[in-house]
Amino acid sequence: MSREKYGLFTKNDLKEYLNCSIGKIDLMMKEKEIEYIKIGKSVRFDKNSIDKLLKRKCIWVLNYLM
Repeated sequence: MSREKYGLFTKNDLKEYLNCSIGKIDLMMKEKEIEYIKIGKSVRFDKNSIDKLLKRKCIWVLNYLM
């Protein structure tokens, strides 16, 4: 996985990390729910940004359930 070396995910790395589909990642990108870096035609995702997103989503769910 590329994230081990530079802290960046490819779409396939992110798919495994989030346990979701590439289609869901594409949708999140389109709806600007997830930050990404474009390098030529390649797309990368910063692990720290992804972790912050997960934390925000978890807090929202917890607040919603209370």
